[in-house]
Amino acid sequence: QQGGVSKASKTLNLSEDIFAGMDFTLRGEGRTIKHCEYFHLAKGRDLGFNTVLGFFSKLSSGTGEQVITRQAFRLGQSLHLPEALTFYYAHVGYYFTQFLVSMSLPLLVFTWLLVLVSDCEGSFDAFLGCAAGASGEPRATSANVMARLLGVWFSWLLLLFLVETSLPLFVQIWMERSFATAVIRLVKQLLTCSPLLFIFQGKIIGHYIVNELRYGGATYVSTGRGLPCERRPFIKVSPRDKGASVCEGLYLDYASIAYYDGALLLCGAVLVVALGGVSNAGEAQSSLNWIFASLALVTTSWLFAPFVFNPYQFMAKPFFRDVLGACTFFLERGGGHWLQWYERTQLRRGSGRSAIDISFFVAAFLIASWFAMLNVKTEALESVFSASDLTWRGIEPLGFRALVVAPPVVASSLFCAALLCAKGLGRCCAAARRRCVAAV
Repeated sequence: QQGGVSKASKTLNLSEDIFAGMDFTLRGEGRTIKHCEYFHLAKGRDLGFNTVLGFFSKLSSGTGEQVITRQAFRLGQSLHLPEALTFYYAHVGYYFTQFLVSMSLPLLVFTWLLVLVSDCEGSFDAFLGCAAGASGEPRATSANVMARLLGVWFSWLLLLFLVETSLPLFVQIWMERSFATAVIRLVKQLLTCSPLLFIFQGKIIGHYIVNELRYGGATYVSTGRGLPCERRPFIKVSPRDKGASVCEGLYLDYASIAYYDGALLLCGAVLVVALGGVSNAGEAQSSLNWIFASLALVTTSWLFAPFVFNPYQFMAKPFFRDVLGACTFFLERGGGHWLQWYERTQLRRGSGRSAIDISFFVAAFLIASWFAMLNVKTEALESVFSASDLTWRGIEPLGFRALVVAPPVVASSLFCAALLCAKGLGRCCAAARRRCVAAV
């Protein structure tokens, strides 16, 4: 998009002020930009939760386009190391860090799960090399090893990370007014659930910058200047002409960005507890309090932050309207509203997964690790039941491996078949209801 005389474009040069600074640095020939700081200019905006996140989505998409430009490449070549690091951490590095931080906890949980399921089961310890050590001491369980490791990584220092995003504001208020005023402001932020906002904000930033690197297509987002006093519904279906409908709401805004990942993280934490990650940790069980506090905070933010900051969210009448809207979206017309929304947003080009996405390689690594552990346990079963014994039972060794893999494959197929049957039954019920209404 930068051919010929290299005119700016509304997609690539979305962050026009950043590009103005980069071009001036590249062409300034030693000149500098005078920076004037205005403390009181009456330019503040009273923005709501969705407006703030819309603004950050625009900044993140603009940064994703900024990464692939020739200006960023030339600045990396011309700047000295201190200036280059300043440019990175003040621009692209901040957004990349938000993505990596958002990915770190889910990756840690599923690595924890992988270690737990690869532990000795007590049934075939002799075949899996799970005997006691040379000194006769019992070997440490995987749950105990992970608990001690996570106890080192997660400690009371977590409290510092909760307030680190507020420290610049704290210091500025301290300098301008007083220490007591800064402390009161910080306490107010914590009591109004500001950590939930910052965690969800980091998730939004990470999603949009990576999505921009995958597919491109950054556009200007109008944030507006209205007062944040309007309640956004959970799901709202507005019918249009020719059977079409417009679906909007908090669930549809953030489902693919945060809700799905939050539900996945919650399921991972439940599986960790079910597999003995806490009960089998031994004396290191108490050191898991901080990791579960982090999991609770992140899961709550990813699942409930938009509703916590939504005005009038917990009033009775709007709540029942939300329930009615959800039933309409998922059940009316045989799920046609949901199918239309899914095809328009989730199946379009520029959504989903990509081979250049880091999560693709993480998923491939996890699948390979699960398969390797499954192969180890299958070989242990084959060692217990010899080939002749399996042949006598009418099971070939290759068929035995197929039987081990069969439960997840067959269960998934049965689940898909049950969904198809339920969908067909819903359509039949809807058709019967329409015929009854027409007959009356």
